[in-house]
Amino acid sequence: MLYTVVVPQLEDESQFPNGNVQLARAAEFYYPDNYVDSSAVYWPNDIAIIKLESDLNVSNFVGVLNSSINNSYDVNGTYKAIGHGYVNGNVAGGTRLLETTLTFVPFATCSAYYGANLGPGHVCFTGPQIGSYRNSTCSGDSGGPVYWDSGSGYVQIGITSFGPSTCGNPALPVTSVFTEVSDYYSWILRVMNGLETPKYYVTESNGVRQLVAGGTTTVSVSESSSGGGVSLLIAFFLGMLMIIRRNNLKI
Repeated sequence: MLYTVVVPQLEDESQFPNGNVQLARAAEFYYPDNYVDSSAVYWPNDIAIIKLESDLNVSNFVGVLNSSINNSYDVNGTYKAIGHGYVNGNVAGGTRLLETTLTFVPFATCSAYYGANLGPGHVCFTGPQIGSYRNSTCSGDSGGPVYWDSGSGYVQIGITSFGPSTCGNPALPVTSVFTEVSDYYSWILRVMNGLETPKYYVTESNGVRQLVAGGTTTVSVSESSSGGGVSLLIAFFLGMLMIIRRNNLKI
């Protein structure tokens, strides 16, 4: 996490780090106290927020987060997920940012498939079949959003969490599972209002950066300093925060 940087609105990965892109280093990391890093229980409460060292010249997107609708979406609604992940089962998708359309799966159907460990903080989707696979998220999409078209604009209702080992497997009733934003909206506001303590934070002295965990453990590395005030909070899925934490769930 000491080396984590955020690059907003990156449409082509080949533009990082030497293209005309903005980037900011991470300063603080937040995630819920009841997060469990275990595939056996499907990573409950899998959401994180990264506080940045410096401003980014982007719009404030907090207003697009779903704050009220809770797992009661229209199965005929329009939903889109975006990401830089794999495609067609598990094949590298190139460097461009991709999008896919999805179909909402009611929680009762999803929990009947995944079992009792699937929690109310999850929201599930499948997708239309195109060729050999259904539309889905895949490895590398962790942390990306799923949007619902409300008719007056797109609303982010979820953050990419997990899915089957073969992305878009047409034999399965669910191809993508997300952390549901509305379940954590109050927690997001608490972080943004300074009411939560970071699980990790970065300090710097004389060019040496240290990652502090729980106020006691530090990991340090020497590198040049960059100034800038901390002001912007960006919500991310914990899998993205950890960069490469897991592949898709094997089913």
